[in-house]
Amino acid sequence: MFSAFLVRCQCVLWIGTCLLVSGSILQAASLEIYSSASDGEHTENGSYINGGASRMRVGVGPENYGDGRNGVLPFQLPNLGNVNNPFSSAVLQVFLESVTDVDGFKFNTDLYAFPPRPGVDLPVLGTLVYHESNAIDNTPGITHLQDNLISGGNGAAPGAYHTNATGSANLLNYLNAQYDGGAGAGDHVFLRLNPDLDNGDVVESYNIGTSEAVRLSMRPVLVLNAIPEPSSVVLTLFGLSAGIFSRRRKAISLQ
Repeated sequence: MFSAFLVRCQCVLWIGTCLLVSGSILQAASLEIYSSASDGEHTENGSYINGGASRMRVGVGPENYGDGRNGVLPFQLPNLGNVNNPFSSAVLQVFLESVTDVDGFKFNTDLYAFPPRPGVDLPVLGTLVYHESNAIDNTPGITHLQDNLISGGNGAAPGAYHTNATGSANLLNYLNAQYDGGAGAGDHVFLRLNPDLDNGDVVESYNIGTSEAVRLSMRPVLVLNAIPEPSSVVLTLFGLSAGIFSRRRKAISLQ
């Protein structure tokens, strides 16, 4: 009887260890995903400019200066296994390097999202849809995430800007939807920064760090908490514990 009691205690301790290991494996992992090298500017006249520049211009301007500019940020979704809604939190950070101001502009920068592209980090121009208005862009397939990610016009201070509570919640829902239970793992999603006002024929912009920025802290980044697919190691541990418990019980019954 005493031997049986000891075996039961050992099995309980073993299962408890398995639970602790599984908890450590399945706890939310913090991820930082930086925008890909194809981030760039979508101009009002329909072209796309990327590569080599350490910052992008999000603002307005006359035709002889390339028209207005929207910023485009591609991010590659990680592979977390075949799980639904793997992300538990999501924040976008961008870095405002400077402001180009001619006559005291006061527009803000809004944040939108586009459908993903499998395995390709370059956006399709026909799907970008240039936007330069305070009215919500209701184009099918485009998701409005946050008004005024950067605000204050020429009074905006250089530094890091983050999605607020509403923007982060919308971003979280968008990323989980695009992950699609694992079907979207490895795809690139695209975020858009655009001015919410057309100031006419003057050059005014927020100048935002790109993937080419010298300092890592100045590059666009998604900060995520994610829970990966249950590890096969955990299942193996529980299988071993069940097998050990069964064998020990048989050994005792033969004594």
